[in-house]
Amino acid sequence: MLTNDLGGDVSYQVASLVRRCVHLERLIERAELALANGAKVNESTYLNAINVLVGLFGKIGLQRRARSLDLATEIALSQRHARIDARPHATDEQDPA
Repeated sequence: MLTNDLGGDVSYQVASLVRRCVHLERLIERAELALANGAKVNESTYLNAINVLVGLFGKIGLQRRARSLDLATEIALSQRHARIDARPHATDEQDPA
């Protein structure tokens, strides 16, 4: 998980950017799958999504960070991630093409 690469316990703002990164990666991969299957995609939208993703990665940092291995911290992070993962996400109704 990207938040683990960022050291685990990240701010709300960084967690929000991480969710946007995951969403953009899904849109990009869907477009690439469509291209691989011979479908047309909106090239402008596809390239824009890549550029925005690169910008978000630049904001949150591209380098892995060391994180604490203390058991209490790990349990708290695990519970926090479970709460975040349980939040409702946008539907996949929108097509990136």
